[in-house]
Amino acid sequence: MNNKQLEEKVLKEMLSKEYDEDILLKYLSFCLALRDMYQSFHWGASSDNFYEDHLLFERLYNKLSQDADDIAEKFVGASSSNVVCPIKISAQRCEIYNNILEGFIISDGGKPMSYRGIYAEQAFLKISADFYDNLESSNLLTLGLDDLLTSIYSSHEDNIYLLKQRVISQDVGNMRSEEDIADEESENKEEL
Repeated sequence: MNNKQLEEKVLKEMLSKEYDEDILLKYLSFCLALRDMYQSFHWGASSDNFYEDHLLFERLYNKLSQDADDIAEKFVGASSSNVVCPIKISAQRCEIYNNILEGFIISDGGKPMSYRGIYAEQAFLKISADFYDNLESSNLLTLGLDDLLTSIYSSHEDNIYLLKQRVISQDVGNMRSEEDIADEESENKEEL
């Protein structure tokens, strides 16, 4: 095969795979929105569990930074640099923030942040599964893209686990034992 034939073959193969750039952009934007949300939670962490919340949210946003970089590079390679247009990404992220952070007040502290994180992670997993199914049904899912997406999906399942553990530990830490309740009731009776 001469150089001209090789060039034509490669170009034909490249052009035969058309990714929907809007779907790629939405997936990347959601990943970046989660990253920024967790970074804000990291900065805004306060409460008795400040340090644990601070470290948890730092862990989450650092992982998402790497994921976003991997996704962006893979998508640019598969499609074009249009999928990393900062204006389009910013618009998508604002829409995502309005959906997952509606009514949220950051000063409410760690527990509401953890619940909001669980909600956002569940939404991301739903979008991820739909995105994966779309690529698979369109015959656009390469082995490398499959590996990246399933790895990221698994990582977000881990995030939900960590956030749930955080919520549970706060609830358990704030629960009073039956003995504490009985002592309090006894003290109240004595005061009367």
